[in-house]
Amino acid sequence: MINNLDFNVLFQQNEKKLYFILCLILIGFFLTYCFNYYSIFGFAFENKPVIENESFCSENINVYFCPLDDCSSKIVDLINSSTNSIDIAIYSFTYLDIANALIKAKERGVIIRVLFDKIQSSSNYSLDELLQQNNIFVKISTNPSSMHNKFMIVDNKIISTGSFNYTTNATKNNNENLLIIADKEIANKYALEFDRLFILN
Repeated sequence: MINNLDFNVLFQQNEKKLYFILCLILIGFFLTYCFNYYSIFGFAFENKPVIENESFCSENINVYFCPLDDCSSKIVDLINSSTNSIDIAIYSFTYLDIANALIKAKERGVIIRVLFDKIQSSSNYSLDELLQQNNIFVKISTNPSSMHNKFMIVDNKIISTGSFNYTTNATKNNNENLLIIADKEIANKYALEFDRLFILN
Protein backbone atom coordinates (compact mmCIF):
# COMPACT_ATOMS: atom_id res chain seq x y z
CA MET A 1 0.00 0.00 0.00
CA ILE A 2 1.24 3.53 -0.91
CA ASN A 3 0.93 6.01 1.94
CA ASN A 4 0.50 9.78 1.54
CA LEU A 5 4.22 10.42 1.85
CA ASP A 6 5.06 7.91 -0.86
CA PHE A 7 2.38 9.42 -3.11
CA ASN A 8 3.75 12.95 -2.67
CA VAL A 9 7.27 11.78 -3.49
CA LEU A 10 5.95 9.93 -6.56
CA PHE A 11 4.02 13.01 -7.70
CA GLN A 12 7.01 15.31 -7.29
CA GLN A 13 9.26 12.95 -9.23
CA ASN A 14 6.80 12.72 -12.14
CA GLU A 15 5.21 16.18 -11.97
CA LYS A 16 6.45 17.36 -15.37
CA LYS A 17 5.37 14.13 -17.08
CA LEU A 18 1.90 14.34 -15.54
CA TYR A 19 1.46 17.96 -16.62
CA PHE A 20 2.60 17.03 -20.14
CA ILE A 21 0.07 14.17 -20.33
CA LEU A 22 -2.66 16.48 -19.01
CA CYS A 23 -1.82 19.07 -21.70
CA LEU A 24 -2.04 16.41 -24.41
CA ILE A 25 -5.47 15.33 -23.14
CA LEU A 26 -6.71 18.95 -23.13
CA ILE A 27 -5.37 19.54 -26.66
CA GLY A 28 -7.16 16.39 -27.82
CA PHE A 29 -10.46 17.60 -26.36
CA PHE A 30 -9.93 21.02 -28.00
CA LEU A 31 -9.21 19.60 -31.47
CA THR A 32 -12.19 17.26 -31.25
CA TYR A 33 -14.41 20.22 -30.35
CA CYS A 34 -13.07 22.29 -33.24
CA PHE A 35 -13.62 19.59 -35.86
CA ASN A 36 -17.14 18.90 -34.59
CA TYR A 37 -18.00 22.61 -34.42
CA TYR A 38 -16.87 23.43 -37.97
CA SER A 39 -18.47 20.30 -39.38
CA ILE A 40 -21.80 21.33 -37.90
CA PHE A 41 -21.59 24.76 -39.53
CA GLY A 42 -20.63 23.44 -42.96
CA PHE A 43 -16.91 24.12 -43.06
CA ALA A 44 -14.57 21.53 -44.53
CA PHE A 45 -10.93 20.82 -43.84
CA GLU A 46 -10.33 18.88 -47.02
CA ASN A 47 -8.80 20.66 -50.01
CA LYS A 48 -11.86 20.38 -52.23
CA PRO A 49 -15.03 22.44 -52.77
CA VAL A 50 -17.86 21.92 -50.32
CA ILE A 51 -20.33 22.22 -53.18
CA GLU A 52 -19.83 21.24 -56.79
CA ASN A 53 -21.19 24.44 -58.36
CA GLU A 54 -19.29 27.44 -57.03
CA SER A 55 -21.48 30.05 -58.72
CA PHE A 56 -23.72 32.21 -56.56
CA CYS A 57 -26.74 34.18 -57.64
CA SER A 58 -28.92 36.73 -55.91
CA GLU A 59 -31.38 39.27 -57.28
CA ASN A 60 -28.65 41.75 -58.25
CA ILE A 61 -25.33 39.89 -57.99
CA ASN A 62 -23.93 36.88 -59.81
CA VAL A 63 -20.61 35.39 -58.69
CA TYR A 64 -18.63 32.95 -60.83
CA PHE A 65 -15.34 31.11 -60.46
CA CYS A 66 -13.19 29.91 -63.36
CA PRO A 67 -12.50 27.40 -64.64
CA LEU A 68 -15.43 25.70 -62.86
CA ASP A 69 -17.82 28.27 -64.33
CA ASP A 70 -17.44 29.36 -67.95
CA CYS A 71 -16.71 33.02 -67.24
CA SER A 72 -16.15 33.96 -70.88
CA SER A 73 -19.68 32.83 -71.79
CA LYS A 74 -21.05 35.04 -69.00
CA ILE A 75 -19.23 38.02 -70.53
CA VAL A 76 -20.50 37.15 -74.01
CA ASP A 77 -24.07 36.83 -72.70
CA LEU A 78 -23.77 40.21 -71.02
CA ILE A 79 -22.49 41.81 -74.22
CA ASN A 80 -25.31 40.20 -76.20
CA SER A 81 -27.86 41.70 -73.79
CA SER A 82 -26.61 45.26 -74.35
CA THR A 83 -28.82 47.79 -76.12
CA ASN A 84 -27.12 51.18 -75.71
CA SER A 85 -23.50 51.23 -74.54
CA ILE A 86 -20.54 49.15 -73.40
CA ASP A 87 -17.42 50.52 -71.73
CA ILE A 88 -14.53 48.15 -70.99
CA ALA A 89 -11.26 48.61 -69.11
CA ILE A 90 -9.28 45.43 -69.55
CA TYR A 91 -5.70 44.42 -68.79
CA SER A 92 -5.37 41.50 -71.23
CA PHE A 93 -7.76 40.82 -74.12
CA THR A 94 -6.97 37.89 -76.42
CA TYR A 95 -10.20 35.84 -76.36
CA LEU A 96 -11.81 35.92 -79.81
CA ASP A 97 -15.34 34.94 -78.73
CA ILE A 98 -15.61 38.09 -76.62
CA ALA A 99 -14.20 40.26 -79.43
CA ASN A 100 -16.71 38.81 -81.88
CA ALA A 101 -19.57 39.52 -79.47
CA LEU A 102 -18.42 43.15 -79.25
CA ILE A 103 -18.24 43.42 -83.04
CA LYS A 104 -21.80 42.12 -83.35
CA ALA A 105 -22.96 44.55 -80.66
CA LYS A 106 -21.34 47.39 -82.60
CA GLU A 107 -23.23 46.26 -85.71
CA ARG A 108 -26.47 46.49 -83.68
CA GLY A 109 -25.71 50.14 -82.94
CA VAL A 110 -24.27 49.75 -79.43
CA ILE A 111 -21.71 52.45 -78.58
CA ILE A 112 -18.52 50.71 -77.43
CA ARG A 113 -15.32 52.04 -75.87
CA VAL A 114 -12.41 49.82 -74.78
CA LEU A 115 -9.34 50.82 -72.79
CA PHE A 116 -6.33 48.49 -73.05
CA ASP A 117 -3.19 48.20 -70.98
CA LYS A 118 -0.15 49.56 -72.82
CA ILE A 119 2.17 46.57 -72.33
CA GLN A 120 -0.46 43.87 -72.83
CA SER A 121 -1.78 45.53 -75.99
CA SER A 122 1.67 45.26 -77.56
CA SER A 123 1.34 41.47 -77.56
CA ASN A 124 0.82 39.81 -80.95
CA TYR A 125 -2.24 38.10 -79.49
CA SER A 126 -3.97 41.26 -78.26
CA LEU A 127 -7.26 42.01 -80.06
CA ASP A 128 -7.16 45.80 -79.87
CA GLU A 129 -6.36 46.13 -83.58
CA LEU A 130 -9.19 43.76 -84.56
CA LEU A 131 -11.66 45.90 -82.59
CA GLN A 132 -10.34 49.09 -84.20
CA GLN A 133 -10.69 47.56 -87.65
CA ASN A 134 -14.37 47.05 -86.84
CA ASN A 135 -14.91 50.70 -85.87
CA ILE A 136 -14.83 50.15 -82.11
CA PHE A 137 -13.35 53.09 -80.19
CA VAL A 138 -10.12 51.78 -78.62
CA LYS A 139 -7.58 53.61 -76.48
CA ILE A 140 -4.28 52.36 -75.09
CA SER A 141 -3.45 53.40 -71.54
CA THR A 142 -0.45 55.68 -71.16
CA ASN A 143 0.02 54.72 -67.51
CA PRO A 144 3.76 53.95 -67.13
CA SER A 145 2.76 51.18 -64.74
CA SER A 146 -0.17 48.83 -65.41
CA MET A 147 -3.77 49.59 -66.30
CA HIS A 148 -4.78 46.51 -64.33
CA ASN A 149 -8.56 46.91 -64.33
CA LYS A 150 -10.87 44.17 -65.60
CA PHE A 151 -14.33 45.68 -65.67
CA MET A 152 -17.17 46.30 -68.10
CA ILE A 153 -20.17 48.63 -67.85
CA VAL A 154 -23.25 47.69 -69.86
CA ASP A 155 -26.04 50.20 -70.56
CA ASN A 156 -24.92 52.23 -67.50
CA LYS A 157 -26.72 49.81 -65.18
CA ILE A 158 -24.80 46.50 -65.09
CA ILE A 159 -21.12 45.94 -64.40
CA SER A 160 -18.78 42.97 -64.52
CA THR A 161 -15.59 42.98 -62.49
CA GLY A 162 -13.15 40.66 -60.75
CA SER A 163 -9.82 39.05 -61.60
CA PHE A 164 -11.02 37.66 -64.94
CA ASN A 165 -9.07 38.78 -68.03
CA TYR A 166 -10.48 38.12 -71.49
CA THR A 167 -8.03 35.32 -72.30
CA THR A 168 -8.03 31.58 -72.89
CA ASN A 169 -5.91 30.97 -69.79
CA ALA A 170 -8.33 32.92 -67.60
CA THR A 171 -11.25 30.97 -69.05
CA LYS A 172 -9.84 27.45 -69.04
CA ASN A 173 -6.80 27.23 -66.79
CA ASN A 174 -6.47 29.92 -64.14
CA ASN A 175 -8.33 30.26 -60.85
CA GLU A 176 -10.31 33.45 -61.48
CA ASN A 177 -13.41 35.19 -60.19
CA LEU A 178 -16.09 37.21 -61.98
CA LEU A 179 -18.86 39.32 -60.47
CA ILE A 180 -21.80 40.64 -62.48
CA ILE A 181 -23.73 43.30 -60.58
CA ALA A 182 -26.98 44.92 -61.70
CA ASP A 183 -27.01 48.18 -59.76
CA LYS A 184 -27.22 51.65 -61.33
CA GLU A 185 -25.47 53.39 -58.42
CA ILE A 186 -22.50 51.01 -58.55
CA ALA A 187 -22.46 51.20 -62.35
CA ASN A 188 -22.33 54.99 -62.12
CA LYS A 189 -19.24 54.85 -59.90
CA TYR A 190 -17.51 52.59 -62.39
CA ALA A 191 -18.62 54.86 -65.24
CA LEU A 192 -17.03 57.87 -63.56
CA GLU A 193 -13.75 56.00 -63.16
CA PHE A 194 -13.85 54.76 -66.75
CA ASP A 195 -14.48 58.27 -68.09
CA ARG A 196 -11.59 59.60 -65.99
CA LEU A 197 -9.21 56.95 -67.34
CA PHE A 198 -10.45 57.29 -70.93
CA ILE A 199 -10.01 61.08 -70.94
CA LEU A 200 -6.50 60.79 -69.51
CA ASN A 201 -5.33 58.60 -72.38
